[in-house]
Amino acid sequence: MERYKDMMRRVLPPIDGVMPDITSPYGAVEGRPKNSTKPHRGVDFNYWGVAKLNRSNPAMRSPVTGIVTRADKSGFGTIAIRDANGFSHEVLHSRSQHVAVGDPVVAGQLIGKMGNTGLKVKNPQDANPVHYQLKDPAGKVIDPSAYWDQRDPFDPNPASPAFLDEYQRYLGGLSFNRPGNSIDLDAVRARPGPNPVLSEVSASAPFGPQQAIRAWLCHVFSAALRNAIVCRAGGRRRPA
Repeated sequence: MERYKDMMRRVLPPIDGVMPDITSPYGAVEGRPKNSTKPHRGVDFNYWGVAKLNRSNPAMRSPVTGIVTRADKSGFGTIAIRDANGFSHEVLHSRSQHVAVGDPVVAGQLIGKMGNTGLKVKNPQDANPVHYQLKDPAGKVIDPSAYWDQRDPFDPNPASPAFLDEYQRYLGGLSFNRPGNSIDLDAVRARPGPNPVLSEVSASAPFGPQQAIRAWLCHVFSAALRNAIVCRAGGRRRPA
């Protein structure tokens, strides 16, 4: 369970020495909603035994680098991130979401706040939890603890890649919240290195600042990630 514990510390970093711990394992049948016949499809964890801390809506961070495919404000408050290998990492019961569908994220990046959205069984002892579930590329739910424990050791608290700082400066320079602001493809083409993403976008298509940012970030991400997730820049794809 060492690798899985590292993953929990990545999603819920230790606070004042308090570490996250499992409150309900994968496959559990106890503590399920009334009349439910299905075993637990994920693993629940929080700052076990520190209810006040759990109710303070602490920050949740992404377990992996990938693309956000869900960011639900209602329902179960699900935030789903698809990684470069096509696995869907899903965090449920978020109180708030700091990402939107289509956003690229890196491991350890803030994605939302822990809560109890959609939680049917509220245990005062457990307070708010993170429900983390994992689906393989075919959409089948698998045991996330077994998945992580098969991985090589990794840093539960990775440093932010250098390009994120540049991304923030890039955003600030665009001021794209002002109506009518726009940017053409040259702003993205000016980035150094080959850009296979732009080769798939029609140069005649409208290209606003948010689309330009997305195209550039898709370019920054690895080729494996671009192959796993089609990065669309808001324009038309060139005919094959």
